[in-house]
Amino acid sequence: MRTRQAATHSHVGFDTPIQGLRARMADALERLDVLETRQGHMLETVAIDALRVRRQRLEAYLNQARFAFADSYDRATKAQVR
Repeated sequence: MRTRQAATHSHVGFDTPIQGLRARMADALERLDVLETRQGHMLETVAIDALRVRRQRLEAYLNQARFAFADSYDRATKAQVR
């Protein structure tokens, strides 16, 4: 019985600091949600930019392959004519 009373009395006065900490935690969680959303948008933007660069590179490779194929075809046609 005395131990229970001692434990109860040892927590007296902590209500206000605990409420303050709860409020700070709630604010921190809200800020965290906002930052998480921003980070998601930033990652999306970076990924889209990287994919655009990759697409442009692949289009350039495709054009080079087309010209190489056309050149090869032209040389093969000229060789047959001779």
